[in-house]
Amino acid sequence: MLHQIDRILLGLSRIVSATAFVFLTVIAFVDSIGRMLSMPLLGASEYVQLALLVFFFASIALVVEGDAHIRVGLFADLYKGRLARLERYVTGVAECLAMGLLAWMIWDQADRLARFGTLSAYLGIPLAPWLYAAAALSAVGMWFAVRRLWAVHAEMRPRPHAIPDKDA
Repeated sequence: MLHQIDRILLGLSRIVSATAFVFLTVIAFVDSIGRMLSMPLLGASEYVQLALLVFFFASIALVVEGDAHIRVGLFADLYKGRLARLERYVTGVAECLAMGLLAWMIWDQADRLARFGTLSAYLGIPLAPWLYAAAALSAVGMWFAVRRLWAVHAEMRPRPHAIPDKDA
């Protein structure tokens, strides 16, 4: 059941991220051609900002699920075994807390924007739904962080961060 939820959320994140990326590319292309013809795309900067927001937060879930973070292992060679597992566990807990805090803060900001009825400057698009989507996508990232933490907890042997997975 959890693997099926993982597959659905991962597929959704991939589709949303890819769609936003293609949209960004099309907007940039159309706007640059339009500028050469002295007919820029009206509201292009706002389209790009909103698409970038969606792309970024949809991609967070992909990075967390793939354990593809940038890590700095300053002391990774100094400890082995249980201490290495403890380090992975502590960083996993910190990651879960950070993702949860991020989702909550974005949701709170979306609530404020919704209360005030904040609209984008040029297109007049309500901004709150975009931030609610970002909060939901952050929550998907937190789901994968919790799943990864559970996998670390269930792991028999720790994997060093510097060594790539053999199955990847």
